[in-house]
Amino acid sequence: MPKSHDTGGKIEQLRAILDQGSENAWRAALQKALKDKSNFLVAKAAKWVSEKLCYELIPDLVVSYRWFLRDPLKTDKTCAGKIALVRAL
Repeated sequence: MPKSHDTGGKIEQLRAILDQGSENAWRAALQKALKDKSNFLVAKAAKWVSEKLCYELIPDLVVSYRWFLRDPLKTDKTCAGKIALVRAL
């Protein structure tokens, strides 16, 4: 399965949890998504963290941002993850 398809599926699953899940469920799902290696999934999760004002996930945003800075050209070529994380912070 291509990586982009897998990421798209993860984004849709996360969106479904945000739409239908309890507050605890979507907070846990956002926290898990912020640890993913896909810059596009992390970018979506960061956007939703900021929209839902999940201040308790700020440390997770910082950890994710630092991870993408380790090898930025390899882990986040388009900077989608880093930009979304900075905006959320």
